[in-house]
Amino acid sequence: MRQWWKTHRKKVYLWVPIGVVGALLLVQLLYPYGRVVPFQTIDTLAVGGWQKQDAAWELAHQNAASDVQIAFGERTQAQYSPTAGDLGISAGYEPAIEAVNYAWYWRLVPTSIFWLHAVNNADVAPSYHYDDAKIDEYMEDELGGSCQIAPINATAEVAEGEIRTVPAENGGTCEEDEVRAALTSAEPVLAQNTEVRIAMEEIPAELQEDDVQPLVDAMNQALEGGVQVAYDGGALDVAADDVRSWLEFSTEENTLQVNFSEAAGEFLNEQLAEPLNTPAGVSKIVTRDFVEVSRENGATGRAFEAGKTLDELHNYLLGKTDKIEAATRQVAPREEYTRQYSSSDRGLSALMQHFAEDNDGVYGASLIELDGKRRRAGYQDTRKFTTASTYKLYVAYSALKRVESGEMKWSDQIAGGRDLAKCFDDMIVKSDNPCAEALVAKIGYRPLTVDAQSIVSQNTTFLDTESYKTTAGDLSTFMASLATGQISLNQSSQNRLIDALKRNEFRQGVPAGATGQVADKVGFLNGLLHDAAIVYSPSGTYALSVMTDGSSWAKIAELTREIEKLR
Repeated sequence: MRQWWKTHRKKVYLWVPIGVVGALLLVQLLYPYGRVVPFQTIDTLAVGGWQKQDAAWELAHQNAASDVQIAFGERTQAQYSPTAGDLGISAGYEPAIEAVNYAWYWRLVPTSIFWLHAVNNADVAPSYHYDDAKIDEYMEDELGGSCQIAPINATAEVAEGEIRTVPAENGGTCEEDEVRAALTSAEPVLAQNTEVRIAMEEIPAELQEDDVQPLVDAMNQALEGGVQVAYDGGALDVAADDVRSWLEFSTEENTLQVNFSEAAGEFLNEQLAEPLNTPAGVSKIVTRDFVEVSRENGATGRAFEAGKTLDELHNYLLGKTDKIEAATRQVAPREEYTRQYSSSDRGLSALMQHFAEDNDGVYGASLIELDGKRRRAGYQDTRKFTTASTYKLYVAYSALKRVESGEMKWSDQIAGGRDLAKCFDDMIVKSDNPCAEALVAKIGYRPLTVDAQSIVSQNTTFLDTESYKTTAGDLSTFMASLATGQISLNQSSQNRLIDALKRNEFRQGVPAGATGQVADKVGFLNGLLHDAAIVYSPSGTYALSVMTDGSSWAKIAELTREIEKLR
């Protein structure tokens, strides 16, 4: 090997470089003419090695997405920032790509494939096309055809540890032809801020820097050394930087408005709520029925008022006051009731009312005793509720009347292959809807209303445009009339309905709270829960109806238990 190297090394030194240069020239000569020279950048986009048509498309696509800043007159802020595509401006990059073409003579220069991109003239401007229809559409949508630019009032801002005035920006009017001419001369370039400035006849802002400066000076003077919030003989020191960080400025009604961020209230609450808040006591009140019989008043408490304290800070900053005092409000003592009830109509009514007031939801309740003291009590017992399935009581009554008159027969087919006998039972026991709806259609809304109102009040109706309506008082009246036989049905019809009510499958309301057997009909629809019942209690029979919106079966059962305790 040593001998070979001594003999041939001069040839190696000569031919290896020649071979490398030859290979490189071959690569350069064979480099595809349809591709951009390697490492080339056009308008900040690296397109080296790309197919020329791909590079042209991507450059045009990104150009269409670039922003065009449209400013008017001497305004520092652009009024609009559409993309070139929004304005219908499209750029053709074929001239720029051809300007950096890898020409044949450059291919003969060794290593040019590596450095030609650095000497290429890539600054050739693209060709631009303007879509007049798109520009007109944009002008109509954004300028509304009037070319009026609203002025911006002077305001204030916090910067570099002080409050500064922000100068006004005048508005104005412009000529649409000038806008169109400016837009059709815009030449967006990638990665550059393309600005279109349009002349306008200026309209001054209502609020100028001289109007705002006195308030800014007052606030800066007030914040020298921070502020103090006085309370109970002490004071909370608040750093000026903290106060400045809370400030928010606006110019509503052409005046400088000074507001505070949520952080201001949070800070004051953290610092002052604990030393200033004192809990209220408890007032213990004893009532009998609806009458207060004794009261032991609890102590009045105190609560810190962050909002009113910020009002004090606001006035201090604007020079309207020379001090800031923490604001508080009185907190009334919580009322704790011990309720006592007499076993009278009034006492039972008070029990119902207080139960409704102490629990969630809307209530209507009615009690009618059918023997013994024969007491009657109620709370909102004339309030109209959507019936839910309690309307089936009135439908059952109308059906029984028609069977007695011979207009209908128990063997009549009603719904789903079921005859009237089966449908009647399912409607009351299982609260079946198809049977009830079929009977309503068969009997009619007006006859049903007339039949029901022959027993109860005109508050019960099938003719309401929203839904069937009834009241707790009407349901109790119906159940009481049924239980005592004061209803225009023969005994067998009454027994048939009462027997079905005793077999009602839904027992979570009145039956769950009552002692003794219960014949009842429930209704439930969305948030409505109703129960109308005849209770055969050991202490005497009574009718009880509870209609609710937003309550629960457990609460209806609880109210029933409370009523039975008082009876």
